[in-house]
Amino acid sequence: MPDTVEEFEPEEPEEKLEIEKKVRSRFRVVLVHVLKTCVFLPFPIKYLLFAIIAIAKPPLAAAIVLWAVGSVAVYVFSLRRSLSSIRKKVTVVNPEGCIVPSIIGFGLFAFFNLFIDLALATNSGTNAGPLILLSVLLTFCVFAYQSLMTQREFAATEGANPKLPTRVFGILIAAGDLAIVVGFVAFIVAAINGAF
Repeated sequence: MPDTVEEFEPEEPEEKLEIEKKVRSRFRVVLVHVLKTCVFLPFPIKYLLFAIIAIAKPPLAAAIVLWAVGSVAVYVFSLRRSLSSIRKKVTVVNPEGCIVPSIIGFGLFAFFNLFIDLALATNSGTNAGPLILLSVLLTFCVFAYQSLMTQREFAATEGANPKLPTRVFGILIAAGDLAIVVGFVAFIVAAINGAF
C-alpha cells in the first residue's frame, strides 16, 4: 500500500472586521467626552451613594470611605470608557484642539459638583468641616486626573502633533489655585456657621 502524503493547505485566518471610525468635529468630540466623563454615569451614581449613606446612616468614617472610593471609582471608570470609545470609534478632526475645551468642561463640572457637595455637607447635620475639605480634595484630584489623561490620550491620537504645548499644565495649576481658594472660602464660611 503506497504511502501518499496529502498536501496540507493551512486555512487563511479570517480577517478581523475593523469598526469603521466616524469622523467627528472637535466640538462634538469634546461635548460627548465631557458629558460621558462627568455627567451621564458619575453624577447620578455619586449622589445615589450620598442618598444611600444618608438613609443607612453608617458610622461617619465608613460613610466617608464609601462615598470617596465610590465617587472616584465611577469617575475613573467613566473617563476610561469615554477615552476608549474615542480611540476605537472616532477619528478626531483636530485632536490638539480638543484638550483645552475638555479641561474647561471638566473644570466647570468640578466646581458645579463641589458646590453641590458643599451644600449637602453643610446641611447634613453632621460635623461638616472634614466633609468639606475631603470634597475639595477629591474634586481637585478627579479634575487633575481627567485633565492629564485626556491630554495624554489626545496627544497619542492619530494625526496629533507629538509636541503639544504645555499650556495645559499652566491651566491645571491655575485651576488648582482656584480650587484651593474656593475650598478655603468654603472652610471659613463653614467655620463661621459652626460646622466644626
